[in-house]
Amino acid sequence: MHNKGIWVLIFLAIIIGIAFWSVGGYRVTDEAQYYLKKVIKETATIQIHNSTFNTEVARTQKAREKGLRNRKSLSGDRGMLFVFDQADIYSFTMVDTLIPLDIIWILDNRIVEIKQQAEPGESLITPTSEANYVLEIRGGSAESLDINTGSTVDITFDKNDES
Repeated sequence: MHNKGIWVLIFLAIIIGIAFWSVGGYRVTDEAQYYLKKVIKETATIQIHNSTFNTEVARTQKAREKGLRNRKSLSGDRGMLFVFDQADIYSFTMVDTLIPLDIIWILDNRIVEIKQQAEPGESLITPTSEANYVLEIRGGSAESLDINTGSTVDITFDKNDES
């Protein structure tokens, strides 16, 4: 969605909130938060060594399936964090992914496995280790930033989220 569309939705959420408030039956903040959450994606900040990544968060199956598909680029400080309720073996596919990615499996804030430079079109990438988080970053970043198996990961979910 373009920036203009986001601002239109935010404006509409505020107008609807004011309308509910003026009628007297609802709290404006509850209504505005509901509509803003529809527009603003959940984000998290990931710290590995001295590197910081600002990531989108994928908690739902729908968000996980979409992932970073059809993205034409990914800056070096961006990524996507996949969050799972329990540790398990989570496979990933690069179908419809246009850029190479490093896929990093994390168990309880420690990197347990890395697939470097996963290429677009790779059908199924399956780790040998269980994880409860998976981080996707720009291909080649793990090697250039000395991110390795065993590295500690600090995950901070941003305040505007339900985390």
